Amino acid sequence: RNSLNKTGEYTVAAIGFSKDKDLYNVFVEAVVVNSEDSDKEISKLLFEGRAKSINEAFKNAINQSAKPLGVSHCAVLVVENNVGQDEITDITEFCLKDTDITVSVALVRTENAKELLSLSAFSSVAVGFDIVSILETQYLEKSASFSNRLYEISRKNGQDKLNALPEFNIVNERAAFKKG
Repeated sequence: RNSLNKTGEYTVAAIGFSKDKDLYNVFVEAVVVNSEDSDKEISKLLFEGRAKSINEAFKNAINQSAKPLGVSHCAVLVVENNVGQDEITDITEFCLKDTDITVSVALVRTENAKELLSLSAFSSVAVGFDIVSILETQYLEKSASFSNRLYEISRKNGQDKLNALPEFNIVNERAAFKKG
């Protein structure tokens, strides 16, 4: 498990998942805060791992980091459109059993998780946090209702898992809500 209460760790904003034939790709967007020098800007890093299992791909991604990665504040899980319902089940089980990710984390889908998480954030320090803000705006301004939290998706069956995920794409080099 990745503990989040360590000093000097990077905070994970988002985790992306894709599948390429028999390999999983995991993309971890982390926020870097320099506690020694408050004048330095907050920045972000993107770590990538690839393996036959989600767990190994995740380990490969986090092992690239010089500091521990805290996942308890992860705002969103980004799943590529090519990931099927069985893989979404594997992803939700991994997140629930093998990480400290909160059960209320949002899940969304996109064409390209790496590309989406590589964007520059426009309203916060990380794209993952921007995505959650966009979802909240959809909820507040348009009365959109989503059942896309980790605990909700883990309870759904089959195609319902995929259909419940709001979709994001890239418009003008920013994350944009497509449909939900």
